[in-house]
Amino acid sequence: MTGKKIVYLMILGTMLTLSCTVKEDRIACPCFLSEEFCKAGSVPLTTDPWISFLGENGDAIEQKDIGKGMMREGPSYVSKVPKQEIDVCVVYGNVHYDLSTRRDVLVLGSGFEADSIYAHCAKVDCRRETASDTVLLSKQWCTLSIKLEGSEAWKPYWFEIHGNWNGMDLSDLSAVKGTFRCIPRKMGATSYEARLPRQADDGLTLQVYDTDAFGLPSSLRYEYPLGVLMESKGYDWTRRWLSDASVTIDYAKADVYVEIAPWDDGHNYNDITI
Repeated sequence: MTGKKIVYLMILGTMLTLSCTVKEDRIACPCFLSEEFCKAGSVPLTTDPWISFLGENGDAIEQKDIGKGMMREGPSYVSKVPKQEIDVCVVYGNVHYDLSTRRDVLVLGSGFEADSIYAHCAKVDCRRETASDTVLLSKQWCTLSIKLEGSEAWKPYWFEIHGNWNGMDLSDLSAVKGTFRCIPRKMGATSYEARLPRQADDGLTLQVYDTDAFGLPSSLRYEYPLGVLMESKGYDWTRRWLSDASVTIDYAKADVYVEIAPWDDGHNYNDITI
């Protein structure tokens, strides 16, 4: 075999190997999706991002933590995905959420308050050779402050918060139904605090229990319709950036006051009473 024939066969073999660019339908070839993180630093971040790509049928294409060493050409991450519309989700700060069986929902573990999660989601058209998406993060929890008036009277009681939504949909960050329960953290003699996940109804309740000799909850004494009170004061669980709120309970008067702290893309203004 002559040298020219050998070179020809080598070129032909290479062309056949590159089937995506020669013979096969280009729909079968991947799209190179670039996630741009240049604007992610606008919020306080303490962890590396976790990323999720869901296909048109909701199946997980890629889900993993991204370290700085995986970034390319500066603050960007490039991945090969099928040529279709892709649901992108980027999450910072997850500690107590686990993936659902289908891997399309993050579910908060039983008994935990919400993590301080900042997240981004977008539907990206990846039907061409390349696609790009810029990560724009938003706050996915509500910090609820509980203030007690007449604190001496509250000493023998145990507090819990209950709700009907404990999950985060990875396609749009909407609330997913599931049992939520957490014990507010004691912040001081007259104050407690808890981080709440996004809700989709007014079913949140603040439950107050009598305690036994060991300081553990025994029987339910009071139940406050926390979700109804928050909604009546204008709290909006559908906002991209969730606001914080506070509730004040006056033991002597049996009064409950709710305040909403408005947020505007990460800029906290003074609390206002509504």
